[in-house]
Amino acid sequence: MTTITAAEFRVGAVLSRGFQVLFRNLIPFGAVCLIVTAPSYVYALLVGGAQAQEATAGPVGPADIAVIIGAVVLYLLLTLAATAALVYGTVQELRGWTIAMGACIGRGLALMLPALGVAILGLLIIAIGSVIWSVLVFAVVGASQLVTMLVTIVWVPVVATILWVAIPAAVVERPGVLASLKRSVALTRGCRWKILAIIIAVILLQTALGFVISALVGLLPQSPGSQAPPALIGVDWVLQAFSTALWAVMSAVSYHDLRVAKEGLDTERIAAVFD
Repeated sequence: MTTITAAEFRVGAVLSRGFQVLFRNLIPFGAVCLIVTAPSYVYALLVGGAQAQEATAGPVGPADIAVIIGAVVLYLLLTLAATAALVYGTVQELRGWTIAMGACIGRGLALMLPALGVAILGLLIIAIGSVIWSVLVFAVVGASQLVTMLVTIVWVPVVATILWVAIPAAVVERPGVLASLKRSVALTRGCRWKILAIIIAVILLQTALGFVISALVGLLPQSPGSQAPPALIGVDWVLQAFSTALWAVMSAVSYHDLRVAKEGLDTERIAAVFD
C-alpha cells in the first residue's frame, strides 16, 4: 500500500470499506456479538420476567437493585469484549487474512478490561465536562434546562469525535488506558469534522434501522403484564449485536485509515502486532 497524506482520509472511503468488511463477515461478526452478549439476554429471558412480576407486587429492594446493576455491568463488559474482538477481526480482514471466530473472541476477552478502562474514562470526561460547561454557562446566562441540554448536545459529539479510535488503539497497540486516549487525540487531530460525519452517518443508519425494527415489533403479539415477549427480546438482541458490530467495524477502519494517512504505514505493518 502506498503512503498517502492526511488529506486523503475520506469519509466515503471509511464508510464504504466499513460496510464491505461488515457485510462480508456478517455471519462471523454477528455470531461473535451474539455469543459474547448472550448472557445478558439469557438473563432477560429467564430472570427478567420473574423479577418484573415481583416488582409489580411490591417495592424494589436493595437486592433487586444490586442484581440490576450487576446485569448492566456484565452487559457493558461483554459488549466491550465484542467490540475489541471485532476491531481485531476487522484489522485482520483488512490485511486479507481469514477471520477465525475463536481467535476474535479470545482477543476480545483478553482486551476487555483495557477497553472498559477507555470507555469509563471517556464517560467520565463527558460527564465532568458537561458539568463544568453547564456551571460556566450558568454563571454567564443563568439556569436553563435548554442551555444545559445544548451543552450536552455539543460536548458529547466533541468527546466522541476526539476519542473515536481510542478502543482500536487499545486493542491494536495496547499502550494502556491513558495512552490509548492520548493516541486517539493525536490520530484524530485535523480529521475530526470527517470523523463527526462518519459518526452521524452511523447514528442515522442505526436510528432508521431502529424505526423499522420498532414498526415490525409493533406487529408482534404482546404478553400480559410487564414482561417483554421473548420475540421482542430476541429482536433486540439481534439489533444490538448488529449495532455493536457496526460501531466496532467503523471505528477500526477509521483507525486503520488514520494511521495509513498520517504515519504512512501499510495494513501489514499495522496488523503485525497480532502475529
